[in-house]
Formats: sequence, C-alpha cells, structure tokens
Amino acid sequence: MDRLNLQLESLRTQNATLESRGRELQHQVDKWQTLENKGEKEVEALRQRRIELEVRVKELELGQKEHRGADKKITKLEVRRSSPIPDKRILFPTTKASLLESHEQLEQSQQDIAKGRKQISKLERQTEELQAALEAEKDKILQLKDGITRQQTASKSSSKVCRILVIWLL
Repeated sequence: MDRLNLQLESLRTQNATLESRGRELQHQVDKWQTLENKGEKEVEALRQRRIELEVRVKELELGQKEHRGADKKITKLEVRRSSPIPDKRILFPTTKASLLESHEQLEQSQQDIAKGRKQISKLERQTEELQAALEAEKDKILQLKDGITRQQTASKSSSKVCRILVIWLL
C-alpha cells in the first residue's frame, strides 16, 4: 500500500510537472505567433515601402530623361543661335516647291474622293434596281406556283368528274 501511495504521489508530481511544462510550451507558442504576426505586418509594411520607392525611382528616371531632353534642346538652340543665319533664298524655293506639291496632291486626293463617291452612288442605284427586279421575279415565281397548284387541283377534280361520268355511263 505504501508503495502504491508512493507511486501515486510520484505520478501526481510528474503530472504537475508535465502540466507546468505544457503551459510553458503554450506560452512559448503564443509568443512565437505574436512575433510571426508582427513579422507579417512588418514584412507587409516593408513591401509597401519598397513599392513606393520603386515608383519614386521610376518617376526620378523619367524626370532625368526629360531633363536630358531639355538639355539637348537647349544645346541645339544655343548652337543655332551661335551659327550664322542660313540664306532664306535657298530655303524658300524648297519650301515653296514642297507646298505646291502638297497642294497638288491634296487636290488630286479630293478629286479621287469625289469620283469614289459618284461610283458609290451609281452602285447603290444599281443595287436598288437589281433588288427591285429580284422582287418582281420572286412575285412572278409565286404567281406561277399558284397557277400550277390551281391547274393541278383543277385537273384532279376534272379527272374525278371524268371517272364519275365513265362510271355513270357504264
């Protein structure tokens, strides 16, 4: 009996120790979960910050490209300003010739458009005439079909009359 009491006491002590250890482990797991949640929030915040920084870098790169373009334009303007003015007599005939050529091309294009519109009108009229003729032919076909149907009906009834007369005469 003493031995059983000792074993019981030993088991109770072990149980208490295990329960204590279980509480400690649960407490540790809770800490880890809290840290994990904090870590996820921090990672999300860092990810958003990284995205913001990437957008900012792109904006700066675009601004830098625009700045380079403006620098090039300024350089070109400075070069033009420092270079002698070209002879207008050389530039003007070329410009006038190109303007006259463009004007002629424009007139030709407008004439082509007018011709195309006339052709379209003509084709639309022809289409309407053909559609009307088609409708007339359809009507004729329907009339012929009706006539054939009537003739067939009449011939059937006349053959019946002939049969009746033949039978009556016999």
